Amino acid sequence: MPGRPLRVLVADDHPLVSDMLERIVEGDARLELVKRCTDGAEAIEAIGGLEPDVAVLDVDMPHGGPELAKRIADEGAPTTTLFLTGHDDAATLYQCLVAGARGFLLKTASREAIADAIATVGAGGTAFPPQATDALLRGRESEQRQVTLTPQELEVVSLAAGGRSIAETAKILFIGQTTVKSHLRNAAEKLDVQGKAATVAEALRRGLVK
Repeated sequence: MPGRPLRVLVADDHPLVSDMLERIVEGDARLELVKRCTDGAEAIEAIGGLEPDVAVLDVDMPHGGPELAKRIADEGAPTTTLFLTGHDDAATLYQCLVAGARGFLLKTASREAIADAIATVGAGGTAFPPQATDALLRGRESEQRQVTLTPQELEVVSLAAGGRSIAETAKILFIGQTTVKSHLRNAAEKLDVQGKAATVAEALRRGLVK
């Protein structure tokens, strides 16, 4: 976020993990911690009042997971969500992305990787661990319907899968940001999903992008 650090909320019901996240956020000049929460109910209330740029959420905490991601998206908060998990349960992770999360990381990721992921989703990008493709492939059963994206849509979705923001994608492809958003919307409609992260997740799952 130009001009100021990204305002970050962290929510995890394990004090050690929450302490770790606090240290990571407070140790990075790009980020500013605004709230620590211990469950999804507390997080959704805090997000409504504080409107942080990024919420870093535990998948397994009470009232967390896909339901929390959907509530945040449904309430129209300007907050983007990044999930942390201790395991790679494909179905749950996929559901989080479809519900509106911008990405996920394993809790075993390095401090640098977690900080970079927070900054990336806060700037409009997406964040997936190296094993994301395999998890997403297992997230839903294969579908019979074939989907074909145009070359332009594939370029935009591929860059999004690499963590590029709307502005960065527009600059790389020498097109306007409105055009980038249009390609993403068209791809999402063809893939029967909503949102940038879900479009990337579904394209990865289908093997349309790598």
